[in-house]
Amino acid sequence: MSSRKLFVGIDVAFTKNKKLPICIVRKKGRKLFPVTLDMEGLPPIPRGSGNVASLRPASVSKFARDVGDYIGAVETLLEATIEVIAIDAPADYSLTGRREGERALNADGIRCFATPTATGFKNIRKKVRNHLKEGGTENRLPHGHQLWMLAGFALFRELQVRYRCLEVFPHAIVHRLGVAEVHKIKKEGLAAQLGAVAKATGWTGCELADRLRKCVSGAGHDRLDAYMCAWVASEYPGLDVYGNAPDDAIWVPKMKKRISRA
Repeated sequence: MSSRKLFVGIDVAFTKNKKLPICIVRKKGRKLFPVTLDMEGLPPIPRGSGNVASLRPASVSKFARDVGDYIGAVETLLEATIEVIAIDAPADYSLTGRREGERALNADGIRCFATPTATGFKNIRKKVRNHLKEGGTENRLPHGHQLWMLAGFALFRELQVRYRCLEVFPHAIVHRLGVAEVHKIKKEGLAAQLGAVAKATGWTGCELADRLRKCVSGAGHDRLDAYMCAWVASEYPGLDVYGNAPDDAIWVPKMKKRISRA
């Protein structure tokens, strides 16, 4: 496969001033190589503006445009082509209750947050406005675990005009790998997941951890999520799917059996 082809993974985050964890990889055989994004002329990595700002369409739209400009600059500077982008976020509002992809995850024993409908988000906006009007703090906003999805919707709308974009849920990937028992927020959970993902993509755990520190912004679990998204992007179309492709689908690597951690 040509080294001029690139694949992108995005772990959607809109936390105030947080750099977006974005991982860009080349693929050589079965091995993935994260690209160090420190070249001269590349714009700054886009940063989030916080949960309150996520409720303002102009804010998330600008964020999405900035991400698109950043990815476009990478293509230009590396004289390469982005083949697929995989994004850790729902692609769009739910239409009628729980989305097919989310129901399929639940049926396989994988829990995830429900994506609200457009009407549901209108109600969430009202709750947030009332919360702030009554003196509530930003760090205790109602539905804070769902507001970041609005940034994800904006990213899909912006990026899928130019690129093939896939929805990814990293927890489903580690479930497939058999290392989902301990959450990656915990040190031992992160080590187990990193090791399994590394083995599946041609690295040792230590090698991959070192590479990601140099190539992806964020904490260790953010870097790993972005890399897992890039892995999924690099495997398209040879993937498994939860839900109904192409519009209500959550994509995961195709595996014949769980990968041994030995």
